[in-house]
Amino acid sequence: MLCVGRPAVIKIARRCFSSTNVTLVRFRGTAPPPPELVRVGTMMSAKEEFYQPGQLFLHRLYAYRAIIVCSFNVKVHWLPKSKEAIGTSKMVPYYQVLINRSDWDYMSFRPDMTSYFVDHNTHKEEKVLSVINGMDCVAHNDIIPYSTTEKEPIKHDLFDRLFEKNEDSAEGTNFIFRRDLMSYFNLNNQKSWLTPQAVYHETTEGIEVTVIPFYLGPTYVHGQQKYFWRYIVRLQTLDGKSVVVRERLLKVFSLNNLQQVGGAGIDGGNPRLTSQNPVLQFSSTVELSQPKGGHMWGRFTLERDDGSTFEVTVPTIALESHTEVPGEQSENVVQ
Repeated sequence: MLCVGRPAVIKIARRCFSSTNVTLVRFRGTAPPPPELVRVGTMMSAKEEFYQPGQLFLHRLYAYRAIIVCSFNVKVHWLPKSKEAIGTSKMVPYYQVLINRSDWDYMSFRPDMTSYFVDHNTHKEEKVLSVINGMDCVAHNDIIPYSTTEKEPIKHDLFDRLFEKNEDSAEGTNFIFRRDLMSYFNLNNQKSWLTPQAVYHETTEGIEVTVIPFYLGPTYVHGQQKYFWRYIVRLQTLDGKSVVVRERLLKVFSLNNLQQVGGAGIDGGNPRLTSQNPVLQFSSTVELSQPKGGHMWGRFTLERDDGSTFEVTVPTIALESHTEVPGEQSENVVQ
């Protein structure tokens, strides 16, 4: 049996997993009363191969409930650590997922992570940047699959529009794409704005920084053509030591032009990473005048509990349009 704590317990607390004979999802925190648990489903065995669209799961770090929309085979780069000559890379399954609405307030990131272009009503050359709330890009190892008998286990505006009950229990998932939508969601377009171009990891003093870029496409801004990317940045403490994010600095280079974006903290605050809340992430966009040849890198300044500070490197990523196939999409997806 799989259970999840009701969100009425502690508003500022994050949920995490604890294991006994029954797998539970609980709120962190010490204030009474103890968290109430409700059954959400039955634990399933983890898979080495791709999960199918419609698979329900709990996120290993963020403890939210979600359903898989589509999958990609993405090249993941682990940049060299200190005293190492070279890094490593391999292909890893990644997934775009819909997150249960009632879990949004307890994630370590805002729900408006996924942006994309739609046509402008009056100017066809100009496009409007829009957002899908409650969507995330998830690595294969962060998925803890489960099954359920609930008719609507994920509360999300797109759930009923995309999924229907799976009557073939042999397939192993509770839900599948609606059959009347299958012909529209064939993922043959390598330029999908949902496709991660790559994943970059770099670790500094026990803090791992992950960056995932997505190419959104071209549009016109004040009569000039621009090319847009969005990116996700994730920070995770690997040793559980408490640190506070004090400053960030990101640099973008393209055609001998260097842009710098910095400020205090993230999204106007100074989030803290701890053993109870070990990970956070945020998303933003960048525009360039050329579709390729751009790079982005940077650093975070973190503060320890003793007041000392240190810098954490943001790995250098390439900002390229889809001149090369970024990944092998294996399932159907909304476009």
